[in-house]
Amino acid sequence: AAAVSSGFLRTACETIRSCLSKLPGDDRTMTALLTFDSNVHYYSLKGSLPQAKMIVCPELTFTGGNQKESVDDVLVPLPDDLFVSLQDSRRVLESLLDRLPTLWQSTTNVESAFGPALSASIRLMCSIGGKLLMFLCGIPSIGVGRLKNRDDKKAYNTAKESALLQPADEWYKDRALLCSREQICVDLFTTSSSYMDLATVGLLARLTGGQMCHYKNFDVKHGDGACLVQDLRRVLQRDTGFEAVIRTRCSAGVKITNFFGNFYIRGQDLMALPNVDEDKAFGVQFMLPPNYTLSVGSMFSLQTALLYTSGTGERRIRVHTVAVPVTGSLVELFRTVDLPATWNLLAKWTVDQAVRTTFEAARNSAVDQVVALLKTYRGCLPQAQRTIAQMVLPDSLRLLPLIINALLKTTLLNSNAEVSADDRSVAISRAMTVSCRGTLRVFHPRLFDLLKTMEKGQPEWVSPVSVEGMTAEGVYLLDTSWWLAMWVGRRAPAEALVRLFGTEDLNSSLVLSPRSEGNAAVWDLVEKLQTPHDGLGSPQLVVVVQGTAPAERAMVLRYLVEDEYFTALSYPNFLCLLHRRIQAAT
Repeated sequence: AAAVSSGFLRTACETIRSCLSKLPGDDRTMTALLTFDSNVHYYSLKGSLPQAKMIVCPELTFTGGNQKESVDDVLVPLPDDLFVSLQDSRRVLESLLDRLPTLWQSTTNVESAFGPALSASIRLMCSIGGKLLMFLCGIPSIGVGRLKNRDDKKAYNTAKESALLQPADEWYKDRALLCSREQICVDLFTTSSSYMDLATVGLLARLTGGQMCHYKNFDVKHGDGACLVQDLRRVLQRDTGFEAVIRTRCSAGVKITNFFGNFYIRGQDLMALPNVDEDKAFGVQFMLPPNYTLSVGSMFSLQTALLYTSGTGERRIRVHTVAVPVTGSLVELFRTVDLPATWNLLAKWTVDQAVRTTFEAARNSAVDQVVALLKTYRGCLPQAQRTIAQMVLPDSLRLLPLIINALLKTTLLNSNAEVSADDRSVAISRAMTVSCRGTLRVFHPRLFDLLKTMEKGQPEWVSPVSVEGMTAEGVYLLDTSWWLAMWVGRRAPAEALVRLFGTEDLNSSLVLSPRSEGNAAVWDLVEKLQTPHDGLGSPQLVVVVQGTAPAERAMVLRYLVEDEYFTALSYPNFLCLLHRRIQAAT
């Protein structure tokens, strides 16, 4: 019922229909469609039918909802008519997508047989593999895979919080591993106003190379539909490889100790990916054993091979090999550090620590890593530079303290007890797949001065990302990567308000006016930021007027990452902390 009333179902159907011509596979593409509430509804898409025929499968057919039931036990009626050639059955499928919102518009059923629907989908696809898109609007409540509400707000920001980010049971992990074996990638599109246990459900995307897109309190009337449209189109139309595996090798003596990302590790070092796409990034951590040294002047080699099937059915392999010289100079090593790769891997490592231990331990570990890094750099400098009473940073790592300070204030790691377990789970999912290019945007929001943007015709950045950079006479755009918050000062010029919103009344409901000559530069900026890439999704645009709490606090002030936030220090104070700790350690 929630999917219908919020417009989630209609938006998904319309978007899928518009993408049918651009799906990979050409005339080889197969498709099926299922819906579910307390029952699972199959649809016969046989091309000779005048319209799709619905077959209702009561949840009781799933052996009474036994949690240990095998996918082989799932009843699938008319399997040959359910998973069909898109080319032969497109007319029937388009008709069904047009009719589905109307067909279910009167439903009041609030149950969610998500597990049975998942099992049925796996059963249909297991002989072929491919991409499985699952849309969920509430916690799975009936049949296999049903989940209990285990949310405990008293555990937030305590040592017990990490337990809420662990899977509730093994059922979803078992189904995810089955999907991985059968080359099925699961992409999740979820929404709810209440707890969904995304830590458990999200395993489906995490272990199959998929993506999780979450829309909290989705309502098409509030403008949320555009974000779902953009994200769904991106998932359906981007370049995708199928049945992929990745293996990384390195020089003898160096060991691979950890992997980060959405995949399943087969054996010791083979990353299994039913789907691989351009929006995902993977991390690999290496370790040099304590008693092993590399000879100065020798070469350290690293090779990564990706084997996959293209959308046209060709089996391809891509091999990347890098050989770098071993140096005995730490100064030279620091000079050549790749900062985006460093902070991306450090962020993934920190998140992994938070889930495995506690959030407080992970926050402390992140700071310890930076202190150790900068202490090592200070130790390799000439004596004259070591004694100066200021923190010394290599040019390549000048932004690292800024990024780490911002990371400690994000939804991932902050000490705000108001951040829900589901919000943390979604943030963790994004952090584990974000690319090096997208890392800065995810962890350090960008602030734009819109009045200067309109004046100059191009984006005008504001630094620092702090209340100090904002005035009541201005209008600013804060890009958090989750949403675009347009902050309007109480004394903003009336002319600028009319150009942006069509009114100067700040007490009215403000919406960005249609594109015009006066606000074209703002529209260009918004459209660029809302274009999905790097796996970040399409952020919704919201307008927040100065002084309108709690919206201002929740959507703007808490994302000004260079200011103090709860127990996290402001950026200047964080630099002072690092300097004191480095001095104490040397």
